[in-house]
Amino acid sequence: MLKCLLYSKRIIPLRVIPTEVEGSFKRFLDSIDSLTRNDKLIRNIGITVMPLTKSAKKALAVSKRRKLENDKIRARVKGATKGVRIGVKSGAADNALKLQLAYRELDMAAKKKVIHKNKASRLKSRLAKAVAATPVVAEAKPKKAKAVKKAK
Repeated sequence: MLKCLLYSKRIIPLRVIPTEVEGSFKRFLDSIDSLTRNDKLIRNIGITVMPLTKSAKKALAVSKRRKLENDKIRARVKGATKGVRIGVKSGAADNALKLQLAYRELDMAAKKKVIHKNKASRLKSRLAKAVAATPVVAEAKPKKAKAVKKAK
């Protein structure tokens, strides 16, 4: 049986091999039609998906490699934004530095098209509003020691 799967914006011819088919063949075909590019869903249904052509195999490998890289970038964005939000809740003094780091991560993700540029802009705006709304905790500056006059 030959099927095509839309995998990372490319149509890839696939050979679908049923490992455990429960019920009628029609139900099996319906389960194949509901496949997405989510590998977890493919494993849960119990189907092994194999590319047929050499170019499909290469495309699948590239898509998996890009997915791993995109997941790393998304994790960095999530960590940076979470750091700002936690800093805002706790009233930390270094929110401006955390915000700058979050801006950088969001801009990098938007530039690499991991997230949409409008989403990056929206998140930056919300983070900036949250930082601006927090009361500024004045850092205690060390007092200068008064000069002691020597008696003559």
